[in-house]
Amino acid sequence: MSHKWTESDESYVMKHYALAGAEQCARILGIPIGAVKKKAQKLKAASRTVHVDADVLKLASRPQGVRGVDLPCNKTNVSRSFKRLMEEGKLIRVQIRHKEVIYFVHKKDADAAKPVSSGVTIRSHHRVNGWGRDDPMTITANTKYTIAPRPVPCTRTNTYLQVG
Repeated sequence: MSHKWTESDESYVMKHYALAGAEQCARILGIPIGAVKKKAQKLKAASRTVHVDADVLKLASRPQGVRGVDLPCNKTNVSRSFKRLMEEGKLIRVQIRHKEVIYFVHKKDADAAKPVSSGVTIRSHHRVNGWGRDDPMTITANTKYTIAPRPVPCTRTNTYLQVG
C-alpha cells in the first residue's frame, strides 16, 4: 500500500533529507524507507553526498583549508568527497607531513601552506662516537672479540616454534 504524501511530509523531506538521510526521515514520518527515497528523488532533494561536498568546499575556501578531521561526518564519505572534488578540479591537495594532508580551493592558500625545505638533513643516530658505517675498521690491542654460542636448531611449525 502506498503512502499518501501531504505537503508537510514533502517539505520535511526537502528540508531534512540531506542531513538526516532516508532512514531518519522514514522513522520520523512513519513511512517506509523506499518511499522516502523515491519521493526525495522526485523532489530532487539534496543527498548526503551533495551536503558533504558543499561542506568540504565551504571549509576548503578558508585560508587554513580543510582536513578530514575537521568534518563531523563519516570518514569514508569525506574521503570520497575529497577524491571526487579533486577529480573535478575543485580542490587542491597539499601533503604537509607523512599522514597530514590539507585541501584548499584557492591556489595561493595551497602554495602558502606547502612545507618549505630548510636544507638541513636529519640523520639517524646509529653512529657511535663519530664512527661512520663506511669508516675502516681499526683493530688495537684493546679490541675485544665476543663469540656467541651456537644457536639451537629450530623447526618451525604453523602455530608455534619448537626447539629441539
